[in-house]
This record gives sequence, structure tokens and C-alpha cells, in this order.
Amino acid sequence: MASYRTVTVTATIATNTVTANGEVSEHIFTADADGQQVIVTDPYVAVETVEEGVLLTVRDAHEETQAVIYNGQKGDKGNPGVDGFSPIATVTKSGDVATISITDKNGTTTATVKDGADGASDWNDITGKPTFATVATSGSYNDLTDKPTIPVVPTNVSAFTNDAGYLTSAPVTSVNGQTGEVTGLQTTGNKVTSLSSSSTDTQYPSAKCVYDLVGNIETLLASI
Repeated sequence: MASYRTVTVTATIATNTVTANGEVSEHIFTADADGQQVIVTDPYVAVETVEEGVLLTVRDAHEETQAVIYNGQKGDKGNPGVDGFSPIATVTKSGDVATISITDKNGTTTATVKDGADGASDWNDITGKPTFATVATSGSYNDLTDKPTIPVVPTNVSAFTNDAGYLTSAPVTSVNGQTGEVTGLQTTGNKVTSLSSSSTDTQYPSAKCVYDLVGNIETLLASI
């Protein structure tokens, strides 16, 4: 095996290429130190799986070294692990109360849930209602409060208070010396609008009838 001197060389190493003193070569170049030839090799490591284990190869500027890392013997079986614990949940019902129990590795936790009240279908079964006035359910006017005072309207005129001084009786006590009930008054049924030989003493002519009669007389007189 050739012997090599160890020298200090400043170099920039790129993939398997060394630069020194301006000369570039792969792995080998000539340095200024006594003109000795120096070999520079990048460190190399390889790992290969072999039947008995792992082959490790290390190569540098000086030598290549290999070593085998043998597979170890199978170890003893370990102790069994602790069994896991699956939580268990149960629900029981007694009356209107349900009991829920959950058991895990830390113990048992219990909670109770009570049934809610059934909904009311009848008005009288509903609780919490506001207090209504009687008239709200009866609809009767008599159940109203603070009603206005409505005066009673009399059915007889005599029941009214005579605050205006209207006549309550006739001031005439007699007509042409006659007293008592007045009779013989003319009615519209006896009024006539024309005069003829069939007119009676109980009939009375209308104003239009008298006007027309006077007009006829004046016409006759004017024609004489």
C-alpha cells in the first residue's frame, strides 16, 4: 500500500471534484508542498442489508472499512398488557323518573331525569292562566264594570219633567158658551173642490174652488 503525506489543502469540493491551485481533477491533484501527490476522496458511507444483518461500508482518503451489524436474538415475550375497559351505560325507569348510569374505569356516574307534565287539552286544565274578568267568558253586559249610567226613557209623556213650560191643558174653558166635548168639527172628508147641485150642507168648498167660482162670475159679467 502506498504511503501518503498529510498536508493542509484549501479546496472547494463539489461532487467528486476538487479545485486547488487552479487545477481541477477528479480525486487527484498535485499540491505545492514538496511536489508530493495528494489523493483527496470524499467520505463515502453505504448501508446494505445482508442475510445475517446489515453491512456498513465506510470509505475515506485512506482506506475502506466494512463492518457487519448482526441481527440480535429474538427477545423474551413481554408481559400481557392491562385489559381495556369499555364504558357501560344503563337506563332504568321508576314512575316518572329515569335513572341513567354510566360506568367506566373511574367508577359509576348516575343522573336522574324526571318526566315533564302532560300537555293540557281542556281550558280548565291549563295552569298559569291570567285572571280574566267575568265578562271575558260570560259575554254579559251585566258583568261589565264602570258601566255608564243610562237614563230610563219614559213611555208616557206625562212622566217627563216640564222644564220648558209646555202646555199640559187647554186654557179655553168654553166656546160660544158651550163647554164639554167639542163636536161637529169639519173633516177633510167633507171638503169638495167643486160645487154642483149634488153638494150638501155638510160639505165645505176648498179655497181653490171658491177662487175658480169667483173667476167664472167675473168672466160672465165681463161678457155682458
